Amino acid sequence: MLGVVADTKMPLWAALIYLWWRTRSQGDTPFIDRLYDPVQTMQKLPTPSLWLLGGEDSSAPTPWTLRELEKLQAEGRPVQVRVFPDADHGIIRFVQQENGERRYTGLEPDYYPAQIAWLREHSGS
Repeated sequence: MLGVVADTKMPLWAALIYLWWRTRSQGDTPFIDRLYDPVQTMQKLPTPSLWLLGGEDSSAPTPWTLRELEKLQAEGRPVQVRVFPDADHGIIRFVQQENGERRYTGLEPDYYPAQIAWLREHSGS
């Protein structure tokens, strides 16, 4: 759509992202031609990281992300993961309406406390 609005051709990678998002291919490896693969960078980082994911994420591939993070953990990377099973992208809770649309009700209650606890643990506070 951006290409239409900007009156330019949409790059292939943008079209693939849009197609993947529309089909909600969450259980499979995303078929996006990546310009940047974050896994290669994560394999090199000694820095601890915290990943907070929505279990019902409608715009990012949570199952694929979890598999890749588990591989990094198995390699000894300091990666911690927490999944909020009933949250969408942004760790936002929702109610599924009869027409299939989501009505957002707010952030997961433990979203900020989880971040604060992790930061305290890793900052020595």
